[in-house]
Amino acid sequence: DVNLSLKEKSGFIVFDSLANERIEADGQWDSEQSVGSVLKPFLISFFADLKKNKISKIKPEWDCGQLTPARIEWTYKKALSYSCNGFFLDSKFEPEELTKYTDALNMIAKKSYSAKWLNPADLIGLWPTIKLNLLDLAKLYDYIIENDPETISILKQTPKEGTLSGVSDSKWFVE
Repeated sequence: DVNLSLKEKSGFIVFDSLANERIEADGQWDSEQSVGSVLKPFLISFFADLKKNKISKIKPEWDCGQLTPARIEWTYKKALSYSCNGFFLDSKFEPEELTKYTDALNMIAKKSYSAKWLNPADLIGLWPTIKLNLLDLAKLYDYIIENDPETISILKQTPKEGTLSGVSDSKWFVE
């Protein structure tokens, strides 16, 4: 049963980053899973090319949300709000930036990923290479909160303008 297997894999964690402790957790919060797009905000802190505007291409990976696939200029803020894979895939990740990113990811999540073996599809979660548990993700987002609060403010706008704006419960996210 698909619903049963999905339920078995779900979980949550409430983490107090100031005390560095788990307050509450339930379900499979400690099982590692592919990260999907949730690392895109973490990438913003490390790669300079992500802050440059890009012109979209008429390709499937640039079909981002309800926006037309026409060639338009995208900022990283809009790309993050719409979780636009094309924007991130068309970015240039310098080797020294990738090393700093990987070192930070490994230090925070206690992993051993190699910058030599990661490509943009790995970094944005299109390929299931990077696997983390919910506590690892909480720690990564704590890093973003402390080091790049502007990115967090962009994410807070997603229910108003972005992928979540079309969801029927987007008002709940805003509130």
